[in-house]
Amino acid sequence: MEQQDWKLQKDKNGIKVYTKEVSDSPMKTFKGATLISSSLDQYDALLRDVENFSEWMHSLKKAEVKDQLEENKRVLYTVYNAPWPLDNRDAVIHSRIEIEDNKVAHIVSIFPDYMPEQKKLVRMPLISLRSNKNKPVPT
Repeated sequence: MEQQDWKLQKDKNGIKVYTKEVSDSPMKTFKGATLISSSLDQYDALLRDVENFSEWMHSLKKAEVKDQLEENKRVLYTVYNAPWPLDNRDAVIHSRIEIEDNKVAHIVSIFPDYMPEQKKLVRMPLISLRSNKNKPVPT
């Protein structure tokens, strides 16, 4: 889909949230955009500090590294709080960090068959994420 297909849904506290339709899914995809005041090294360190993800990720109850595949590739297990009366959600995620000269990217995709589903949790069937932190451009 083209860039112009994104529709601004919310602009609050310096965070913009956009959505767009996906032809092969009943759900919309979304993206968020904000300005982060940090260095590339700080952003990279934040992405690697899995044990503290719940401090800054909304509704995240638990996150842990299940397998470190390579230095920048790993399998994560996450549990998310869901509002009552829904059951909490979990996801098994393949996480990859790409580092280039002026950019750090975090690419996430679902890895559902890595481990069995857990009782009382609903396995999330779809997650796809790419977050980028670019080095500021001098003005």
